[in-house]
Amino acid sequence: MNWKYIVISIVIIFLIVIGVGGYFLIKNKQPNCDEIRNRYDQANCYFEAAAAQKDLSICDKIVNQDYKYGCYSEVAAAKQDLSICDEKVSPNYKYSCYSWVAAAQKDLSICDKIESQYKDVCYKGVAMAKSDSLICDEIVSLYYKDICYSEVAIIKQDLSICDHMDNSYNKDTCYSEVASAKQDLSICDKIMGPNRKYVCYKGVASAKQDLSICDKLKNQDYKYGCYSEVASAKQDLSICDKIESEYKTVCYSEIAIVKENISICDKVTEQYYKNHCYSEIAIAKLDLSVCNKIVEQYYKDHCYLDIAIITQDLSICDKFTNQENKDHCYSEVNWTGESLPE
Repeated sequence: MNWKYIVISIVIIFLIVIGVGGYFLIKNKQPNCDEIRNRYDQANCYFEAAAAQKDLSICDKIVNQDYKYGCYSEVAAAKQDLSICDEKVSPNYKYSCYSWVAAAQKDLSICDKIESQYKDVCYKGVAMAKSDSLICDEIVSLYYKDICYSEVAIIKQDLSICDHMDNSYNKDTCYSEVASAKQDLSICDKIMGPNRKYVCYKGVASAKQDLSICDKLKNQDYKYGCYSEVASAKQDLSICDKIESEYKTVCYSEIAIVKENISICDKVTEQYYKNHCYSEIAIAKLDLSVCNKIVEQYYKDHCYLDIAIITQDLSICDKFTNQENKDHCYSEVNWTGESLPE
């Protein structure tokens, strides 16, 4: 697994696909970001503090350069100041920064300054900010156009916007998401494909935390999958006990992860899901002792690696027994921390 590309992808998704629809300002008392061990959570904390205080200097505390550019973009949006994008952000992130500011100002003319496919992403962000599906019509890429329709449909809880889509799969997905947002099961009946309809029923059941909706599904696997979703939403283990298939294992695992409760992982019978359960909790708690509960060395090493990268702690790499894996760990931790300020 190449963590360089994963980290860059996470940043780009956060900045471009999700972030352009708006920015999040924390107005309450800021937490002490310096005390957060998880470097990604720490970076998000700096993001929020910098945007709330409109203070670029807070961004300079961020270790990873890519996340630092993301923070500058947050402040640019908060201050509605395009010059920050020009002066502080690298060329690779400049247009995503423009998109943030355009969404904050609800100004399409800023998008027209963009000379790449990110112009469509920028239009999508402004459309979401203005809750205006007509802006989606101007998007060239069919992919981003459909995402735009879907996002605005969810924001407005307006099913008719989904009908602008030509792609049947995207249209059904839009119906499903609006159904969940409105908690309206009748919308699911507009979906023809049985699997997509199941996803819709499951989403509404989870949103309403209503197990009786699952009972409307005739397919047993679909019903138990729905049970698992509702159990996770309600954090109710007793619902898992109603399941008579492999979904029971998935159900226990999901609740254990949500609750960060290791003892629930012990109820998981399938080793793959048990390993996943321990690993997710270990990473959430940054607790290496939980990684030690994983039986297979491959998954245990990945658990160590994730925590080493998140905490940027090279000493964790010494736990690897395989020299090649140990060297890989050193390489990945050094890469994520290579832009640490002098």
